[in-house]
Amino acid sequence: MTDYFEPESNDIKQVEHNSGILQIYRLDSLWQKATQHATTVNYIKWNEDLDRAWVELSPLMDEPEKIAIKEIDKKVKESWLYGLSSALRQKNPTLYGKMMSRQKYLLQEKEMLLRKFEDKYGKGAKYKTDEDDWD
Repeated sequence: MTDYFEPESNDIKQVEHNSGILQIYRLDSLWQKATQHATTVNYIKWNEDLDRAWVELSPLMDEPEKIAIKEIDKKVKESWLYGLSSALRQKNPTLYGKMMSRQKYLLQEKEMLLRKFEDKYGKGAKYKTDEDDWD
């Protein structure tokens, strides 16, 4: 029986390409969807988009960064309006508005933190430093 985890030979193989660029494309697609869902006030889908970005970035993150995201995510879940939206909107529009504002703020915070980590790990923006030679 072949053991798929053991190489058949001792030859060292050179990687022709890696999936880094594909990850950047996936993240870009998620950011586009997140923007669309945020601007159409579809907070459930916006949060799902951010969770997918988290899945892409989490293997790169260290433990304190993961904890920071988990803490924001816990606050998002505590402020969630699943199943309460229409009833709460009719009975107490002021409270509903405050809760929606809280959700929006937390989702923005979650997205900004994820984008910060994306940049930190070279999957997003690359800022020029004094050591960079762009000439």
